Amino acid sequence: NYRADAEKALNGILADHPDSPHKSQAQMMLAKCYESTGRVSDAIAMYTTVAADRTESRLGAEAALAIARIENAAGNLPGAIAALESRLQTATATDGNDAVYVELAKAYRAAGKPADAVRVARELLNFYPESTHIPEGVVELTRALDENGESRQALELAQQAADRFDKNAEVAKNRALLLSKGKDTRAAAAALLQADILGADDPQVLLEAGLKYQE
Repeated sequence: NYRADAEKALNGILADHPDSPHKSQAQMMLAKCYESTGRVSDAIAMYTTVAADRTESRLGAEAALAIARIENAAGNLPGAIAALESRLQTATATDGNDAVYVELAKAYRAAGKPADAVRVARELLNFYPESTHIPEGVVELTRALDENGESRQALELAQQAADRFDKNAEVAKNRALLLSKGKDTRAAAAALLQADILGADDPQVLLEAGLKYQE
């Protein structure tokens, strides 16, 4: 059994070389082995160890993201939020934290806490202006603003993002769906079709476009 052999080998490495500089990488691999064999609690425990031990490293962020992914899959949003918040509060380096901010904003939105999602998404934009996660972060911010009753600001930001990231399908789709909530049906329909052209690949987009053209 490949997984059993891999688990045995990794446990052996950790037992024989407890002070190895590669210890955390081995622990991450072991946690993934646990996940693949359904030992979710063991996986979370191992990821938690890495997150606590590697506050200065991207590995710590990756471990926190892994915990959040597992907790989200189990429907435990408070657990996901706690893991991500813990990373941001304890990290002594910023590497990898941009992805943590994005996932935390998503988790807060899913938990019905748009104000917290707005706060976290804005922190991402302020702290990591050059991050590759900025388009996704802007999408989360606009959705959180809309859910928080700040629809005008959400649409303005979505428009700015669509101009800045004019080849990004998700940003285009986000702008189009926000426009579709308003009264300018032709603008909404055109934006929805543009999102589809860019590769949004979402039946909802084409359906909304068709409906808007019929209005």
